[in-house]
Amino acid sequence: MDESGSVDKVDFERQKNFLKALAGHFQFGPGAAQFGVITFSTGAHMDIALNKYRDLASFARGVNAIRHAGGWTYTGKALNLASSQLFTSARGARANVAKVLLIITDGVSTGE
Repeated sequence: MDESGSVDKVDFERQKNFLKALAGHFQFGPGAAQFGVITFSTGAHMDIALNKYRDLASFARGVNAIRHAGGWTYTGKALNLASSQLFTSARGARANVAKVLLIITDGVSTGE
């Protein structure tokens, strides 16, 4: 989720609302759909690992707690973090279950 300086606070809240609404369309939980969230700007941060929340209400509270940082748009850092840490068994990824990555950004990456 893009938290760069070109995303204003209103649009950042829209991104968060979209994530919560999207998750609400799935059966949520350890044996069902799992959602992780990585925010990125000049750096990338795993705000929510796949196995952090066991139900939709907890996930929504976690998304609400994410704060806007500002900075550049280094989308590549988010992709690297997702590849190296999010989609791992330690973070809740399951073997034989499809991994889907959705990138929400307002534009072109300004860096790696």
